[in-house]
Amino acid sequence: MLEDLYPIAVESGIPVDKFWELTYGELMVQLEANRNREMRKLQMQAMMDYKQAQLNMYTNAPNEMPKIHEHYPFVEQPEEPKSVEGLEGWQLMKQQIEARAKQISNK
Repeated sequence: MLEDLYPIAVESGIPVDKFWELTYGELMVQLEANRNREMRKLQMQAMMDYKQAQLNMYTNAPNEMPKIHEHYPFVEQPEEPKSVEGLEGWQLMKQQIEARAKQISNK
């Protein structure tokens, strides 16, 4: 009887050497657990595929694109870069370039 389950057990991820140590009850519990874990992975992949299809709908209206953490709550929200004294990075760079250009033109 266990010999008939051997290929199924190995295919489901039970190590070959551990198979012969398990009782029939333990083997059935492990097979069921492996099957449930695989089903959860498939459900997760299906949900990700579905969400990706939803996100693809926004390609014609990028301004309406939702933030990633709204669709994938397990993804950590990236921190906003901190600006220097209320200036955005490009504004600060613009000021520095203008100041340098003024220095060069005064020489």
